[in-house]
Amino acid sequence: MVMNKKGFIIELIAFAVIGIIVILFFGGIIYGFGLFTDVITDPLTVDSSELNLTAATNPTIGSLNTGLSNLHLIAAVIIIGYLFATLIFAYFSSKHPLWLIVYILIVIMVVIFSIYISNAYETVQSNSLIGEMVAGFSIGNVIMSYLPVWTALIGLFGIALSIIGMTMARRMLE
Repeated sequence: MVMNKKGFIIELIAFAVIGIIVILFFGGIIYGFGLFTDVITDPLTVDSSELNLTAATNPTIGSLNTGLSNLHLIAAVIIIGYLFATLIFAYFSSKHPLWLIVYILIVIMVVIFSIYISNAYETVQSNSLIGEMVAGFSIGNVIMSYLPVWTALIGLFGIALSIIGMTMARRMLE
């Protein structure tokens, strides 16, 4: 069992924040390396007397850019994995049933907070540069676009799992 069980509300808030951070961070890495590769392999930026780096760049940095395309999947795995971790933590964080009323109120506040995060993400995504940068994160974009719904579902399932965890813990003690 988990010691010092404080509840799963912090994980619910962190889920809302981690999603946007992961998508923007990985999108920035993909965009930065793509821009770097484009500039270094552009024949217009190299004089004829200078060394052309295209031949050296394609097998090295070009392969890196191909590998970085997997960050879309990695971001989805991180976000969905954190979603499941939040639910597992909710199962093991059993508190007195009176706290469930407080949890419901806090889940409502977190859903309201996630509306602001979702709207901020939509605003950031509407920017031409950043929108292009995060366009490949299809699963992440769906989760962030519907973040209030996801947060409400995770919160409600978390409360249900917390009740189940409390019931199971009491049965084990008997």
